[in-house]
Amino acid sequence: MPERRDSVQSLIELIATETRQPIPASAAAVNAAIVARHRDVLVATIFYGSCLRPAPASRAGTVDTGDDRILDFYAIVDDLAAANENALRSLGNQLLPPNVFYLEVPAGRRTVRCKYAILSLRQLERLTSGTCLQNYFWGRFCQPTAIGMARTADERRRVEDALAQACRTMLLAVVPLMDGPFDARKLWVTAFAESYRAELRAEDPPTRAAVIYEADAGRYARVAALVLAPEQKQITWGRDGMMLYSGKGRARVRGAWFVRRLLGKSLNALRIVKAGFTFDGGLDYLLWKIERHSGVRVRVGPWERRHPILCAPVLGWRAWRAGAFR
Repeated sequence: MPERRDSVQSLIELIATETRQPIPASAAAVNAAIVARHRDVLVATIFYGSCLRPAPASRAGTVDTGDDRILDFYAIVDDLAAANENALRSLGNQLLPPNVFYLEVPAGRRTVRCKYAILSLRQLERLTSGTCLQNYFWGRFCQPTAIGMARTADERRRVEDALAQACRTMLLAVVPLMDGPFDARKLWVTAFAESYRAELRAEDPPTRAAVIYEADAGRYARVAALVLAPEQKQITWGRDGMMLYSGKGRARVRGAWFVRRLLGKSLNALRIVKAGFTFDGGLDYLLWKIERHSGVRVRVGPWERRHPILCAPVLGWRAWRAGAFR
């Protein structure tokens, strides 16, 4: 097995190569619009999410935006106040990151829709570290990403390091949960399922977790090998690629995930309310996403549409009663 330093460096190199993958014209148009909007404070942009995943039958790593999906970006900045252009929004971005914004960009003969979230570079580094209890961020950034722009080589390296750290944080927070032999697939599906259970999600966690893994199984297997290689004192490798965890701390890790589920769902609810101050058209987007993933259509009256923040608890309860959240 390689030494820890070699494994960490190899993981960073893998992530760095991945972030340099080309993005299609539609995503490039969105990237350019974000750069134009936040040019003075922008450190980097990160393209991620379902639109970046290859289809199960393809590993091309490009996005198909020919449907009604919304592209997902992060804007990494060095000044939250300037990026938000509003003292209240800036405070929200500091206390309960990220702030989410909606953007429509013309691309050829159609309009590409995007939601992008704002984080500072320091927040990105802190929220992907192993000391961060929340899985909201490292659960996203451990997945494939593409860096649309980076202001300097050093800042790009810091972003890549944070993305690599997200992979380590994710897997090391989950491997003690594994009872009996496991392989990379079982490890990652468990990781994503646990992460989903700690959020307000419409999708079935195990089913969605398997879809994410299968979209790029080879990549996830390589990442798992690099992250777990230094853990030789706690993990035994078999010739068939199966692993066995024999370390301590299982009860502590299970307790941490229990706390994450309580904390994560509460913070998700608060983020939804906060989005009312930043996400133009956010109510329509949220209702569309709930229906797309769960099949549940939540009815909204004219008064509720005019006052989405005030009515958010009622709408959330209505969606939950209809079976939209698990």
